[in-house]
Amino acid sequence: MTAAYTYDDRGLVTEVTLGNGAVIEYDYDDDQRLIRVEHFDDSAATILKLEYAYNDRDLP
Repeated sequence: MTAAYTYDDRGLVTEVTLGNGAVIEYDYDDDQRLIRVEHFDDSAATILKLEYAYNDRDLP
């Protein structure tokens, strides 16, 4: 399966588009820690959403 990757100005992956039309989006906080991953099917319906929070030791 092929995939196309999109990166932000910091070099972090923000989107992956799979060959079947599914899309995975990634969001990061100001410290470049992953805070959200959302998977969409080929009709743009959300099929999975994960959100992360970090404690004072930078652990999720």
